[in-house]
Amino acid sequence: MGARWVAGVTRARAMAAARLGPGAARSLAGSPTPAEAVRALAGTPYRRGLDPQAGTEEAQRAVLDALVWQLRVLAGWQPRAGAVAVRLLASGFEIANTRELLDALDSGRPTAPYRLGALATVWPRLSRARTADGVRTVLATSV
Repeated sequence: MGARWVAGVTRARAMAAARLGPGAARSLAGSPTPAEAVRALAGTPYRRGLDPQAGTEEAQRAVLDALVWQLRVLAGWQPRAGAVAVRLLASGFEIANTRELLDALDSGRPTAPYRLGALATVWPRLSRARTADGVRTVLATSV
């Protein structure tokens, strides 16, 4: 095992130790109100970008944004093969960006995409599409 793998495993273990875990997640889910759940999140690694006054949707988005950030950090500590594996873990966010782009093209109401950085595969090209046909063209040429 090379130094990059050791660094990646060490970083992954540190991140795993800081996670909420099943018990804390159940407790959070059982909060009497969404506001109390948001307050509880403020003391966790998921607080990044979390507005203490956030509603449920905004808090959920902030938690997902924090997860994307953690995946980006983790990928940066990995050798190439490890970064590829982390990119696969983040692929759902790229799919979500694509769906939200298509919704925005249809509704005229854009939403902020997940900031994938080096975890993105086709999103940098997709994000420039201005029509559904443009999205299709990019996707068709991405394989």
